[in-house]
Amino acid sequence: MHRLAGQDAYFLYQETPSALMHTLKISVCKPGPSQPSDADFRELVRRSMGCLPVFQYRVVPVPLGLHHPVVVNDGGFDYDMHVHRIAVPAPGARAQLDQVIGEIAAGLLERSRPLWEIWIVEGLEGGRIAYVNKMHHVLADGVAAVNYLGKTLYRDPTDIGTVGLPVFAREEQPSTQRLVLDALRDLLRDFLRLPRLLQDSARRRKLIDARNRVARLVPAAPYSPDIPKLRFNRALSNLRNYATAQYSLADFRTIKNRLGGTVNDVMLGMLAGGLRGYLQTNAELPERPLVCAIPVSAEQEAAATRTSGNNVAYFHLRLRTDIADIRERYAATRAEAEAGKEVLELLGKHTAHDWMQYIPPLIFSSRRRQDYRVKAADRPGFPLSANVIVSNVPGPRETRYTASGEEVEALYSAGPLTEGTGLNLTAWSYAGQMNLGAIACKKAMPDLRRLVAEIDAEFAALLALAQQQDTEQGP
Repeated sequence: MHRLAGQDAYFLYQETPSALMHTLKISVCKPGPSQPSDADFRELVRRSMGCLPVFQYRVVPVPLGLHHPVVVNDGGFDYDMHVHRIAVPAPGARAQLDQVIGEIAAGLLERSRPLWEIWIVEGLEGGRIAYVNKMHHVLADGVAAVNYLGKTLYRDPTDIGTVGLPVFAREEQPSTQRLVLDALRDLLRDFLRLPRLLQDSARRRKLIDARNRVARLVPAAPYSPDIPKLRFNRALSNLRNYATAQYSLADFRTIKNRLGGTVNDVMLGMLAGGLRGYLQTNAELPERPLVCAIPVSAEQEAAATRTSGNNVAYFHLRLRTDIADIRERYAATRAEAEAGKEVLELLGKHTAHDWMQYIPPLIFSSRRRQDYRVKAADRPGFPLSANVIVSNVPGPRETRYTASGEEVEALYSAGPLTEGTGLNLTAWSYAGQMNLGAIACKKAMPDLRRLVAEIDAEFAALLALAQQQDTEQGP
């Protein structure tokens, strides 16, 4: 048994029937040597998920919300309650798979058991199969997900079946007395650390203020009145749309080598242009630039091994959707990213994680439920953290195989939506690919595929610009 960190517990408190705090990890696989039976599927899941403690965790709340919940090892749970099979409609192309993934994304995970499901999706073109891991964000962030995939997907198919499964003993439900006493003890420890955190945060705030007084560019701030309110910045429904796109990682490198910046800058640049085109087509392009929230890893050495939990920092930047010229838009968005990262370094990547330890469970979760009941995000004065959430996660560099020997052809991801921010764009690199997963509130964005088409067009334009510049420079 151990207590959830505040940042982990935040995803429980944030959840409502419409703000669903799970993530999806989607593995699209080439056909295996044979069609597995139901028993084979269950064994595949048991072998894949049974090797890590995170998939055994069950959340236990603390009485009266005295502290963040604890998790216990529920080693005796029934795997059949977590495994589902579904077939996509004909012809089984990417559009049909995306549609089914959107349907899987809708609906809460049952908190009385470990917070994950596996959906086995059949009927895809060419006999392919997809595995959709629906997992609550309380259990793992992007870094942890990459690490647990590294343990559940094999580099070499000859290794399959050679690794023994660990046995996790079931932990009993802790008594009310123990939950309360442990919570009081941990609260005391937390508050003894508070004075140092206050002092460090005040020092860092002064550094940021000093930087911003003389800087050419002050980065975007969350909850600013300058953030425009768009069609996807409304109260959420529980319905989801999902759409994917795939790019060559080599093309990303070509763009960043010719136009400057990083692979992440290229992604932000193509999203800025794609969102501009989408909003322009709908006659909804605001004069002010969009603001996006960027989660980034807040750790270094430990990130190589951590397979559960969250350790994430956030910075905000303006996607310069207000600039028409593609070269200027890319350069300006890149400058915004640099400013945002500079301020994050001054703030400290660990600061948000440290402060979230002090989230009051009952007050925070009650406020989120109230926002849901009254549809607060539809009100004109509702403060927006950002227009859109954008993530870029480095996935496995080499081809991987499932526990039943299928070659993983592509990996996609989808993150959660929050009230007022009904669009999440997540990129995962994998084996020379850059795979984009877009998820949105279906009520707000029934035409999500059109946004992805605009992003495709912007990426193609950036690549053409980079190649043109290469030609102009000559040999």
